[in-house]
Amino acid sequence: MSFKKNKDTFNESSIISTINEIKSSNDSLLMDNFISEFTPFIKKEVIKFTKKPFEIENTFEFSVAVLAFKEAIDYYSENQHLSFLDFSSLLIRKRLLDYVKFSNGKKTFSISNFKKKHLHLIEQLHLPEQNKYHKEYTMLYEISIFKKMLKPFKISDENLLKYSPRNDIIKHKCFKVAEEILKNNDLLEDILTKKIYPVSKLQKITQVKKRDIRYHKGFIVSAVLIFSSKLDTLKGYINNFLDEKFEKTGVLIAMKENYGIVVTKEFLFLSIPKKPSMAIGQTLEFKSFYLSIIKGVSHDIVIKVLIIIAILSMSAAFLFSFLAQLFLV
Repeated sequence: MSFKKNKDTFNESSIISTINEIKSSNDSLLMDNFISEFTPFIKKEVIKFTKKPFEIENTFEFSVAVLAFKEAIDYYSENQHLSFLDFSSLLIRKRLLDYVKFSNGKKTFSISNFKKKHLHLIEQLHLPEQNKYHKEYTMLYEISIFKKMLKPFKISDENLLKYSPRNDIIKHKCFKVAEEILKNNDLLEDILTKKIYPVSKLQKITQVKKRDIRYHKGFIVSAVLIFSSKLDTLKGYINNFLDEKFEKTGVLIAMKENYGIVVTKEFLFLSIPKKPSMAIGQTLEFKSFYLSIIKGVSHDIVIKVLIIIAILSMSAAFLFSFLAQLFLV
């Protein structure tokens, strides 16, 4: 699959043929390849809208644009009197506009002028009121608010990944601390209003070691922030946090250069390999083998473990070959 990169000279019939194949086969690999081909186009649309040319691919705006591009694939038809790229361009801008309105961020353009200029085109999109991407957009919006809530505590995505509990005993202790905060107005005020994390108070009330309370700060604070908030979609998703069963699904909350970070229904933070079609807010499924390695472990550690396994395997193969030759001689 290959398309010319000049928007004015794209092979429209080839694009439509590929879109129809994606729709009929539901082929995720074909979808990934198609989105990968058009990633420069998606980035260009985001840059035009945000006026921010740097580090676009790991932003919320880029995830909005990827979701909008996938939505365009689903809802495009040739009788809309627009080329696919014109249709997807308009839809990307509309969804970015929705995101800006929701997040109340700093506006670098006039929303009213945008609406006035594109109203007649927006009416041609013919989108259903509640399509299948509605929940993903809502989840993305709520995750963006959740990230803002974490900032005063200096908790990064990597903190969530690295300092999440690595076994059920520690996890239960952390939820015991979070639960105590949620039902104690003074402790809740410390977190939500004063933006402080009262380790000594928590240790006295819960009898959990200070070391554990400090080490798992990101996990405990994030649990308190989510369950005391009005982030209903995100809160509703995390409903099995004390269940020992693992459903092998998670919502993508962050994008990095080579991997994504997800939160599962059991409130575990995990890293997974990055794909072109990934967008923050999406619910993703994992492979059992990968999960058995990465559960509660940072991405860097995962890579190191895999490298060590590969080296040991190669060493064993070399040793076996050497011994075989030795005995044959």
